[in-house]
Amino acid sequence: MKKSILGMVLLMSCIWYQPANADIEANFSPPSSGTSNLRIDLPDDLDFLVLTTLGVELDGVDITSYMSLDGMDFVFTPVTPLEKDSHILRLVQFQDDGSVVEQAKWEFEITVGEANEPVSNEQSALESYLRSDNLVELSYRAFQHLEEDTAPKRMIASGGGDIATGVNSGNWGMNFRSNYLLQSDKNFAQTENIFDVGEYSLDLNYGNELINGGVKVGHHDTGLESQLINDFYQRGISAKIGSANSRLEAQGFAFSPEALSGADNITGLNDATDRVQGIAASFKPFSSDYNALKITTMLYEGKGADGGIGTSGEDIITEGSGWAGVLEKGFDTLNANLRMEYSQSKFDADGDLAAEEEDGDAWSVEYDARLFEESPQWLGENADITWGVSHERISTYFESLANQNSVSDREATSLKSNLYWGAFATNLLAIYETNNVDGLESMPTDALATFEANFSYGFDEQTGDLDWLGTPYLTLSTFIADMSRKKTPANYSGGDTNNNTEVISFGGGSNYDQWYWSSEYSYQQFEDYTNASSDTVNHILGFDSGWTISDTWEVNGGIELSNYRDETTNNNFYDTNFRFGSDSELIEDQLDFNFDYNLNLASGSDDRPDEHYLSGELEWKLTQAQVNRPNISFVTKGSMEDKIGNSSSTTDEKVYQVFVQLRITSAYSND
Repeated sequence: MKKSILGMVLLMSCIWYQPANADIEANFSPPSSGTSNLRIDLPDDLDFLVLTTLGVELDGVDITSYMSLDGMDFVFTPVTPLEKDSHILRLVQFQDDGSVVEQAKWEFEITVGEANEPVSNEQSALESYLRSDNLVELSYRAFQHLEEDTAPKRMIASGGGDIATGVNSGNWGMNFRSNYLLQSDKNFAQTENIFDVGEYSLDLNYGNELINGGVKVGHHDTGLESQLINDFYQRGISAKIGSANSRLEAQGFAFSPEALSGADNITGLNDATDRVQGIAASFKPFSSDYNALKITTMLYEGKGADGGIGTSGEDIITEGSGWAGVLEKGFDTLNANLRMEYSQSKFDADGDLAAEEEDGDAWSVEYDARLFEESPQWLGENADITWGVSHERISTYFESLANQNSVSDREATSLKSNLYWGAFATNLLAIYETNNVDGLESMPTDALATFEANFSYGFDEQTGDLDWLGTPYLTLSTFIADMSRKKTPANYSGGDTNNNTEVISFGGGSNYDQWYWSSEYSYQQFEDYTNASSDTVNHILGFDSGWTISDTWEVNGGIELSNYRDETTNNNFYDTNFRFGSDSELIEDQLDFNFDYNLNLASGSDDRPDEHYLSGELEWKLTQAQVNRPNISFVTKGSMEDKIGNSSSTTDEKVYQVFVQLRITSAYSND
């Protein structure tokens, strides 16, 4: 259960985080035909939590749920060809209060509907695009007080960038994207090379009145989803071909099962002992409609270098293979979807060494739908309720090199429901699962029941005597997990299992024209009824705010109080964390200054020291940033960390470093 508590701490950290409402620089290249993919190029450094708040609309219709993620690109494949007309694509960001902020908007025109339509000479003319963003910093560490074995070189060059380009002509298309890394200090280089490629992708596609097909090289995924093959975004090669109406599709793929970067293994397939390959095919036997019955089959085989060494002194090479079948059917009524899956796997944990190959299987059934065909009106507000139920069983020895995130030895039933009523939203999830699904006599059988609920309400902007409330919102969330022992085998020497985890958080905040505030309280409790581990209670109270003082100055800050108590030892641990940040433009378009300060005061039953951390940057822009024109800046930046207290590990010495830099940024686009 320690993992469960850690997971809940991470969950509460995500809930506490409020995504910044900053402008997102996204790019979009118009498609060559009505059947071509729509691709929105997002910044590579975009925070994942910000990514989860984004949505996409096409001609006023929300298509977010149909988008796939290719690296940091949103990709949409039209279900039916887009009409030959003007279209509007919007990238939006959803706020906590239920409002929507438009981040980007593009208008484009489709001149070729189906990819197979005859095209005129004008329409088949070569269309291309090229975009590039680059950053290079030449840095000299002028002052320092560091431990020498951790200090980087005094003079380093670092940076990186990305390039995106594409060519479209008639039914043909090519898109390429790559980033690169620069780090002159090899000790800190990601690939131990001063200059190297990071991730890249090359996408070649073709379509006519009969077929659509393409080849992808580099970092991408197969688009397959099953217990056998899933979330497979790695470096490799795949080829896909199908009918123009997507009624019949087939693809083959070969990937590295490990994350790769750099140019040393540019295809990802250099090592035959570290490779996964397979094929997949899908077929709609009755219709090409989006909701029509779809049958998908897939199989794979491969090897993976484990990195360990066996008793014979040989490197351990795992081997695996398997097949899966997936049935999907959509229903117009209630927007319902039914999905069934069955997979079988064979897995040898040590290749030709001692352990035997294990067989396993997995199956699942999932159904989700809306409760009402037409949204009802409740007290003048539209209401919408969705619900779903699923059951899955994954055998004890099921394992796949093509889906290393699959959790084996699990049988679970889950129920979920979402309610949207005006500005009120509720999300509910209940799961009951057990292990030892194959009934092995030597293994105990445990049961885990979890329940999660999230509620939020966003008020309208208050006016009149209540305008001091701004635009408020409220949130409430709870999580309960109960683990118990169902069966203990005879002569079992391990401990018993009977514990409970409870987390409840509630908070709120408000947005104003020039500032915002938010606050949240969280209570977390873990109780082990077997006394095998300590019972704990954790209280966390936080307050956060930000103020846009002027067009050139923003400040933000917050305070968090926490009390962690070990009920078994009666030890208490207190932490008080203060945070303050400032971002200002001292001289318009010339001189920027920002800094952040953190103070953590620790007390209680241990001797942890207080910690101070300060960082800042002063940037003098020698040239103005413009597209297709480099921006050159002179930068002074630094950081300081100080630990003060009675801890035996505290030296009461400040650790600091100050850099002077020449920063060069450039952006190019031929759009």
